[in-house]
Amino acid sequence: MTPRQHALLRVARSQLGLGDADYRQILQECGGVASARDLDILASDRVMHRMRALEFRSPSDRRNFGARPGMASPGQVHAIRTLWAEWSGAEDEAAMGRWLESRYKVSALRFLTARHAGKAVEGLKAMVARKAARAS
Repeated sequence: MTPRQHALLRVARSQLGLGDADYRQILQECGGVASARDLDILASDRVMHRMRALEFRSPSDRRNFGARPGMASPGQVHAIRTLWAEWSGAEDEAAMGRWLESRYKVSALRFLTARHAGKAVEGLKAMVARKAARAS
């Protein structure tokens, strides 16, 4: 497991309020280990699946709005934010919201459909490319 996966496991344990005995039981049942240090990638996925079944929600799920059918995927949301910051030079959610409103008639990224998110990514890529061409 990576350090990031270990950290997420600690966040999940804390958020769910799991005591030591309950936590170790989940490790044993889902991962076949007594300690998180002994988890491999597949076992850690099974443990995290159980944590999510117990209502754990990752901080990135909240920021990226999770995966909602028909709506922008977390990957699309990340790409839009990254491209917007590159084009605008700032991580200004309000300005990005105004841009989304003018192009896609949604006031915020969380309302963007998957179809419009794809168009937004391609549009932002073109905007970034034009900006780079002007700077050259």
